[in-house]
Amino acid sequence: MKDKRLRGMLSNLSCQLAIPKEVRKTGNQHMQKIFLTLQKYSNYKLSRCRLLGGVGKKTSISLKFDYDCVIYVNNVDPPFKELLGEWNGILNHHLRNISGIIKVTNYSVQFEVDGFKFDILPASNYTGSINKTESQANIIYKKISQEKMDSKKKDIAYLYSSGLSELALKFMKKQSGFIHDLCRLAKFWNCTIVFDQYVSGRSSIIEYLAVKAGQDEEESTINRKRSILSAFRRFLSYLADYNQINIIFTDVYDESLIMKCEKPYLIDPTNPYNNFLDRVPHDFLPTLAKCSNETLNRLYKCGNNGLIEYEKLFDPQPNLRNSFKDNSDITSINTMISTIEINEKIIETIQKFINRSFYGEENQSK
Repeated sequence: MKDKRLRGMLSNLSCQLAIPKEVRKTGNQHMQKIFLTLQKYSNYKLSRCRLLGGVGKKTSISLKFDYDCVIYVNNVDPPFKELLGEWNGILNHHLRNISGIIKVTNYSVQFEVDGFKFDILPASNYTGSINKTESQANIIYKKISQEKMDSKKKDIAYLYSSGLSELALKFMKKQSGFIHDLCRLAKFWNCTIVFDQYVSGRSSIIEYLAVKAGQDEEESTINRKRSILSAFRRFLSYLADYNQINIIFTDVYDESLIMKCEKPYLIDPTNPYNNFLDRVPHDFLPTLAKCSNETLNRLYKCGNNGLIEYEKLFDPQPNLRNSFKDNSDITSINTMISTIEINEKIIETIQKFINRSFYGEENQSK
């Protein structure tokens, strides 16, 4: 398969993975209803609601997404335990179409409404009439810095991060459509990689590595057309050589705010105190490195064997069904069962896309 055709297929695949507009519209309507319900019955003053996460930044894929909604609250600082408890009570009493139970964590309330998964996070509001002389970001940076130095409060410093959500949206809005396409492709690949532990910030790690790969591709293609295939290879190469990752974005803050750290590091583009790679499980990056090398090898084979190899490009790693033969850990098995469901959707999506691209049909087997 020639690179030109492979580039076209990867680009089209990314577009196919975007969440349909009608789905986004329905989800946004639910989000607005949730916010107005909380605003009406809460004893706290709720300033505004912002859609964050991949859905808000338009980098989520239709196979797997949830609604991360940040609600800005006046005159309240972390921790948000009492506030979240109040919201839990309000939603249970006044929102009738919730499926199952509401889960309350240290930083959010999580629940499902008509098939949409919501993660509602409170954030301290320091703008508008609250503070007219200093920006929301600068106030939060000072508070994080102060609390990290206080042994009694350093564990809650991360709770201020939700207050930077509007900056995260602005950061991604500045990125090109090409970079958004690459982010979706990278997240699609991420869904095919099995890792049986929860990794905080996993989606953000993948997203911002893709942003960097896309930026580097755009900077290097002044005299040639940018390529999603080349950018995807860059993304995989970063992970394959993860020990050398040293990525800092300085669109929002001055680099002097960043604390010294050793490689690998991927600094949050809106929070200079947050290295996404700081708290990942020790075998997470080595696992991604191994899978990245395998995908790079598959991409090489696509150039020689065309369609046959393209159908295998996003096969799950490792083979989940084979993993059951030697795995007696119930927790791991439960994790893999849910991952199999996602990967079956991935395989189905890939097959439909290939059939459309090569045969002009939804399902060649029919």
